[in-house]
Amino acid sequence: MSLNVFYILCLLLYSFDFALVLPFSMPGVGSLSIGKLGLLVSILLIALTLIGEKEVTTSRKAMLLITPFVLWFLYISLSSLWSPNQDGASRYVVLSGFNLLSLLIALKAGQNRSHAKALIFSIIAVSLGFALVDFSFDYRPHISRQYNFTNEVVGIFPNSISLGFTLASVLPGILLYIINKGAINIRLGVTAILSILVIFLTGSRSSLISSALSTIIMYSICRTQRRTRTILISSILLVVGFIFGEHIYSSILPAPIAAKISTIPQLLSNDGGFDATARGKAVQFGLEYFKSNPIIGYGSAAVEYMFQDIPELAVESNINAHNWWLENAINGGIISLTLFLLGYLNVLINIIIAFRKDFSLLNCILAGYIVAFPMLVFGPGSITNLPFPWILLGLAVARIVNESAEDTKHTHSVLRA
Repeated sequence: MSLNVFYILCLLLYSFDFALVLPFSMPGVGSLSIGKLGLLVSILLIALTLIGEKEVTTSRKAMLLITPFVLWFLYISLSSLWSPNQDGASRYVVLSGFNLLSLLIALKAGQNRSHAKALIFSIIAVSLGFALVDFSFDYRPHISRQYNFTNEVVGIFPNSISLGFTLASVLPGILLYIINKGAINIRLGVTAILSILVIFLTGSRSSLISSALSTIIMYSICRTQRRTRTILISSILLVVGFIFGEHIYSSILPAPIAAKISTIPQLLSNDGGFDATARGKAVQFGLEYFKSNPIIGYGSAAVEYMFQDIPELAVESNINAHNWWLENAINGGIISLTLFLLGYLNVLINIIIAFRKDFSLLNCILAGYIVAFPMLVFGPGSITNLPFPWILLGLAVARIVNESAEDTKHTHSVLRA
């Protein structure tokens, strides 16, 4: 087995880290899992491989893309010094460190296109498999806070939003590829249909909204000969979904989930529907905290500590921001927010360029995820608890670096000719 396959296997295990905690490990920050151990071994092997090379050639493109995320992690680590939540800050920094490792390892392993696709579809297959078992047989591995979600499908994840986030990350790219190619691909078709069904069963409104909006955005920037047909088919599907959608999901989904999803139009309207929700209240209080300390923030994991004293949020059992951008702003202020945003925008611009040059399935999925990211992160409590976003980010960087290297090689060959 090559080292690259080993890295892919470790990333796959880390994707379900919350389900693979070793029983003999310490609770909290000291908890170990098979996935975490795999990441540590992987990064050590990568370092040893680089040391063993006579001449280490590091892509300047890769360095430019990952540097903002490394600086973001360093600042978040530093901010733990003034955090009011020292226990939470330690855990936050450790989790962020492992997520950064997963990004770097995905950057290394994802340079093999087939391995990158195998990793993505393996994660989706496991997610869908456990979700369908949960839905059909009401079986769950009893992880973390799963007992709080009695109506929603959770599968192997600690909550339904994490499951919805995972599937919604790849769905826009798969849909775009299927519709644009016009060819029947059973594997992709089944994956798309099951992903849509399971996202509805999670009741995750942020996953549904981000999937729809990012798919539309991806269609608008699609640069292929079938663009007109793609937009036409998409428009027809949206109209049909708008007319018959409520009847379809209300007849299939459990009543509480159907009722929850039916509130999406109200949340998107201007009549204050969102403000009345737990997430809306979190945004209101969060912005007030941010205004009080906008530059350096309150420190790592400060959000949970500060929100737990707010009665309106404590009643909702909502002691996190449910918004990655707001979480960053409160914890690390403008400094943290700017560093992460710079890294994200750099990847966004470059992956769209790669996508427009090469309309491949992998590029569609990764570009679709990066486009959906700003909307997706309005759902989960914190993406520090989710490995998949960071792994996809690393794979996106790998694709950008590969596309850049291929362009350079082509340019050199033309000049020599």
